[in-house]
Amino acid sequence: MVTLSWLRFEWDLGKIPAEELDVPSPFVLRRAESHDCEAVQKAVGNAFSMDTGWSDIQRMFGGIIIRSVLAGFAAEPPDCVVIQHGSRIIASSILNCKEGAENHLTTGPCVLQEYRGRGLGTFLLRASLAALCDAGVARAYGVTRDKSTAARFVYPKFGGFAVPWTPDFEVAQKIAA
Repeated sequence: MVTLSWLRFEWDLGKIPAEELDVPSPFVLRRAESHDCEAVQKAVGNAFSMDTGWSDIQRMFGGIIIRSVLAGFAAEPPDCVVIQHGSRIIASSILNCKEGAENHLTTGPCVLQEYRGRGLGTFLLRASLAALCDAGVARAYGVTRDKSTAARFVYPKFGGFAVPWTPDFEVAQKIAA
């Protein structure tokens, strides 16, 4: 059994700056559409599989990722924000827009490896928080691994602060052991 360290970040959406961040050209930031589901599922899967911070639990976590994407696309319009480069979806964030959710950033901002280091995760986080605010969520939560890129560089932005967290699937593993 792999023991993991998780953090749950929290944002007060009333304190998020009102001004939008402009994604630099040639990238386009937008809400996902129903026909984007397969491309988003592929982008999210690739983002996690190519990230060494997640490789040790990829097999266990893969099903959770797929279910998260499908749940986000069950809504109309989908609870998902994407960044495109040309016709290719290169980054996405699946959301849970229910007020009482334990994790509103279901997948968190996922950026393909070759597009990282350009601030796209920050743009995606800001757009995700804005979408949650527009859906009526007052406090947003995002869960990620301790020491991950998201925990160190992305989630602390816009006033995000973290506390240690044990996700449901971790509790189930510990009880089964």
